Amino acid sequence: MLYNLSLIELMGDDDPEFIKTLISVFAESIPPDLESLNQAADTHDWKHVSFMAHKIKSTIDNLGIESLKSVIRILEANSIINELSEDDIISYVKEVTAVMTDVVNEMKLNYPSIEF
Repeated sequence: MLYNLSLIELMGDDDPEFIKTLISVFAESIPPDLESLNQAADTHDWKHVSFMAHKIKSTIDNLGIESLKSVIRILEANSIINELSEDDIISYVKEVTAVMTDVVNEMKLNYPSIEF
């Protein structure tokens, strides 16, 4: 599984409606956030890449997406201070986009009762 809902379950006292609500909010908010992240990378707006990485970071943490925890932090910190090459930034953005898209797709399979 690409994500882990343990933290969400803890925050919501294992309330299924709370979990469904958060999953629904995630599914609605992440595609536009990923689009904004990619657009910023495409236009070399590294400050906005950093901003979007910061915004997405809490979602990654809350959903226990371990494979992206270090990637998103590297992207957030290094894209704005130019410690990464443009190719590296774009590569990290593509990785974040691919994994987050896979997470949404996996959630659709695991929670068919939620409208995505």
